[in-house]
Amino acid sequence: MHPPKNNLFSGPVPDLLFSVLLGLAFMELVVGLDKINPAFTSWLLLPGSDIVYHYLSWEYFKDTAWAWPPGKLEGYAYPMYNSIMYTDSIPLLAFLFKMIRFFLPNDFQYFGFWYALCFILNTYFGVILLKHIGWGRGLRWLLAPLFTGAVVLIARFGHAALCGQWVILYSLFIYLNRDNWEKAKIFRHLYRVVFMTSLIHPYLLFMVLGLATAVPLRLKLDLKITIWNFWKQILVFILLTLTGWYLSGAFLFKGQLSEGLGRYSANLNTFFNAWDVGRWGPSFKYYGDGQGEGIAYLGLGVLFILIILTVNFLKHQVNVKKPALPIRNQSVNMYFIICLLFFVFALSPKWALGEYLFIDWGYNDYISRTFRGTGRFSWPLFYFILYFSCKKLYQLHTSTTVKYALVISTLFLQAFDLTPLWKRKPYIDQPPFQLAYIDQIRFLISKCDKVIIYPPYSSTIADFGDYIYFTDLAQREKKPISTGYGARFPAYIGKAFRDSLQDMPSYLSRYPGDLIITHTDSVSLHQRWLREIKGISFQFDRYRIFVSDSIKSRIDLDRFDPGSMVGILHSDPVPLIDYLKLNINHIILGSVYEEGVLHLKHSTRDYLKQLGLNGDSLRYGSSWAFILQGQKVKKQSISMNTVVELNDTLKCGIRRIPVQIKSGGYQAGKVVSITVNLEQMVQSRRGLSLVVMDSCGKILDRVRYDTYLTDEYLERKENW
Repeated sequence: MHPPKNNLFSGPVPDLLFSVLLGLAFMELVVGLDKINPAFTSWLLLPGSDIVYHYLSWEYFKDTAWAWPPGKLEGYAYPMYNSIMYTDSIPLLAFLFKMIRFFLPNDFQYFGFWYALCFILNTYFGVILLKHIGWGRGLRWLLAPLFTGAVVLIARFGHAALCGQWVILYSLFIYLNRDNWEKAKIFRHLYRVVFMTSLIHPYLLFMVLGLATAVPLRLKLDLKITIWNFWKQILVFILLTLTGWYLSGAFLFKGQLSEGLGRYSANLNTFFNAWDVGRWGPSFKYYGDGQGEGIAYLGLGVLFILIILTVNFLKHQVNVKKPALPIRNQSVNMYFIICLLFFVFALSPKWALGEYLFIDWGYNDYISRTFRGTGRFSWPLFYFILYFSCKKLYQLHTSTTVKYALVISTLFLQAFDLTPLWKRKPYIDQPPFQLAYIDQIRFLISKCDKVIIYPPYSSTIADFGDYIYFTDLAQREKKPISTGYGARFPAYIGKAFRDSLQDMPSYLSRYPGDLIITHTDSVSLHQRWLREIKGISFQFDRYRIFVSDSIKSRIDLDRFDPGSMVGILHSDPVPLIDYLKLNINHIILGSVYEEGVLHLKHSTRDYLKQLGLNGDSLRYGSSWAFILQGQKVKKQSISMNTVVELNDTLKCGIRRIPVQIKSGGYQAGKVVSITVNLEQMVQSRRGLSLVVMDSCGKILDRVRYDTYLTDEYLERKENW
């Protein structure tokens, strides 16, 4: 009798097709399939998200002429240069698409495709690992969402390159097949995963280097390769790493020190703490807000498996005279050992259990220059626990029917527990923001040589993260711009450029074709430049753009609203402290929206304390509402994490005038409201909004100070 022939449905094709379908299902669930469209770019312009600078730097990299090393990019955060690696733009894909850039539209993105690919490959490697364990097709497909919807993967949305965690599963797959493959095949796969990861992200690369080393180390311990061959493989790994890094431009300059080492670590409860991603799982405290970087919650479904396995193990140990560890008489799993070592590093240098710190090793400056987010190194152990749980569940001595029941229960618990994570984030599908007067601004940019955001390298000009809209406009017009964000920059170049702008007349005499963009509060600067340099100062909404006579000669002024070019010489600064003193005999209602305390001057804070306002409690992003009456504080409320609300009633004869104030800072959901007699007095604009009225509720003035930037200039209601 002849053995059955292999057909399309008995090989790897069904698993691959299932992986594509499940991966795309999660892509639609979490991100949206429309994001795969390479011409759909506006969804990437999300203020506060890392993916913004991944995309913008790719756009500038695409426009940068090929140089050596190929990963160099220019024009972004001018005059500093950068590498496509330090902007985390996935060099592997950036190189590929730059090679065909002449066939691409200007608005082109590959990040949606990358997200979909990561979901698919995480699923595929999870499925083939489950197949390696021995799971049948039906059960392994039911378990696959544990890998597709892994918390460590989906929680990384916004940092696209770090979603390439399938390389960790690929490394585990190679380790498990070390005895089944020929040595040439083993090392071919290892070389492939190391080199690919060197072109994805340094954090993932160092994880893969450690995990890849487990293979030749285990082979050496099993006497399957010589000591010389072991060190040869390590040398090849290093050479592949250096090659990928060199091509990406990692050695263009020395990285500066970064703050946060020890803050962005993992907690000892990280695998069991549901944080804000688990709805049903256990919730524990943690040491500091930065430990969210080390989030690695397994999910209630996986915890359910571990509980079943633990109970089963203890049950069998009762009948054993000498209980033994599971690894007795087995070779040490070097992959697992390296995962443990990575987790130790993930905890470093501050080991905490919950909110309690019990070890602080201090740290080395070189580590802080290279890795500050040590918590990410918990990912290899996370995936190993996932694999180990599925393996031990498969080895459980019970019927197939019971295993189906356990697997379905696991999937049910996992899905319902992770509902907060396994759903679309509302901001992803928000309509794209567009600058007011965008056509006029773009026209001015098209006529200049370079766009200078002043002060340079500011991520916030008037609104949080609004540098992205000007950077996008500048890239469309192929103009360098003096802002941008990245993991590393040659800071000495940026400092020299910043210093050169302190004497703007001198700078513009050398570069008269440069356009200067500032916030509207920089009135005094524009007044001085108009006196010393001449030219025009435009005002577009909350932005002022200074145009020298050189650019003025290139533009047709008739296309601009005359109102955008007048009034500046009559604007005067009104410091917040002076405004409060001027109106102190009236009732002053105050509310902060988003952020309004960063640039409160010390003199202003001191005056607020004299009035009884608790200025020492104010922090970046604080919610803050107050009522001043009779030259002192009548009511006040401050919070870092919640919206605050004040209610009061003014009495004027027989009249009763209700007053309600709400404030929500950056951390509390961004809310602002001041109502007097049920009428709204303010708009949702960043900073400190003030309403001045008399004792009978008559509104005397309504102003806003953008105290995120300065407390020197006010904006009145008629200009809102």
